[in-house]
Amino acid sequence: MKPRCAVLDDFQSVATTVVDWSPVAADVDVVTFADHPATREELAARLADFEIVVTLRERVPFPAELFDALPRLRLLVASGMRNSVIDFAAAERRGVTVCGTASSSAPPVELTWALLLGLARGIVPEANALRAGGRALAVDAGR
Repeated sequence: MKPRCAVLDDFQSVATTVVDWSPVAADVDVVTFADHPATREELAARLADFEIVVTLRERVPFPAELFDALPRLRLLVASGMRNSVIDFAAAERRGVTVCGTASSSAPPVELTWALLLGLARGIVPEANALRAGGRALAVDAGR
């Protein structure tokens, strides 16, 4: 029997279309869940038969109690390793490997300011006008 992989909180139902699952499809049964269980007990019941869980967001806490309720779990994949809702020590005690995707080393504050400056200076409309061969909008607006 193939190991089972649960993909949590795929509320847009895109997890199986934006990721190439073909390398694992022959060996792993991938199941996605669009809804979010209301309680930890419901989540534990849903995941009881899975060896692998992919969590796409930090809204699914993995405290020690959840790891204890999932004896079949062997691998937890997070969409980033800076995940404050995973009890890494509990995962290690239960023999669960936790891994995740790399994330940017630039803090969100810097990215937020870059977006604000881009918005204030009209970077996207200016770039689009330049690509379209038109005049810069700042010139048209008298800036």
